[in-house]
Amino acid sequence: MKDCIFCKIIIGQLPSMKVYEDADTIAFMDIAKDVDGHILVVPKRHYKNILDCDSVTLGNVMDTVKRISNHLTENCGYDGVNLLNASDESAGQSVPHFHIHIIPRKRNDGIDAWPVFNGAESGIEEIYNKIVMDADISCVIPGLKDLWFRQSLLSDKQTMSYNNAYGGTIAFPEEAWQGWYDRWIVNHENKRFYRYLKDNKVGFIGEIAYHFDDEIQKYIANIIIKAEYRGRGLGDRGLKLLCRLAKANGIDILYDDIAADNPAASLFLKNGFVEEYRTDKIIMFKKKL
Repeated sequence: MKDCIFCKIIIGQLPSMKVYEDADTIAFMDIAKDVDGHILVVPKRHYKNILDCDSVTLGNVMDTVKRISNHLTENCGYDGVNLLNASDESAGQSVPHFHIHIIPRKRNDGIDAWPVFNGAESGIEEIYNKIVMDADISCVIPGLKDLWFRQSLLSDKQTMSYNNAYGGTIAFPEEAWQGWYDRWIVNHENKRFYRYLKDNKVGFIGEIAYHFDDEIQKYIANIIIKAEYRGRGLGDRGLKLLCRLAKANGIDILYDDIAADNPAASLFLKNGFVEEYRTDKIIMFKKKL
């Protein structure tokens, strides 16, 4: 990255006191002079922080962190280490290039490297229910290049059979991806939420979303599981996950308007939705989160 100080160190435009280097990572002394032996480990490829770093690069960084930590304790007279990281400005990140701080420690050295917190504001059970993860499936923000899956999802006749009343499959050509991505992912304005459902073994399996409908002034839910993965309870798990995330994002009531003949009606009833009204074409479901 052109203006990144760590990228300039990596390519040699800025000097550094290099402790270790391999094909994927580099480690150098922190110039803050706040504690003896303060080392920074960074990936050579630019990532802002752990939130956008891929798992392979993260693994390479942690391999280097372990190698240096073992070197410090086995060969340099230290007893242990603190590992520190700040990801995002909200967490105190000052240099927008992913890095891990290694702070060498000796017993009774008087260094207090543990942050001082102000105390929890909410009950632990409330926060647990907000952040607990599913062991088998996760929700992920797709990258622009990942929209091939949404295209395949919306174009699959069996998957979209529930939508026959509205025309069945939905065209999602590649030339529409950027505009859709900007609106739903980049500039969502807290009115639009979209995630892929990902099975940790097979990959993408569906989508969950909600959006604020300006016309009816309601947050409308959406969940689609690709046909080949149905019948495994994934729709139930996906809907529970969507409700939990919507609540965590401050949504009080979630709605969904499904076709009157959509068999998914039972799924919504099972998950605490109630029928608000129906017409010949749709059923409007509602759930207080």
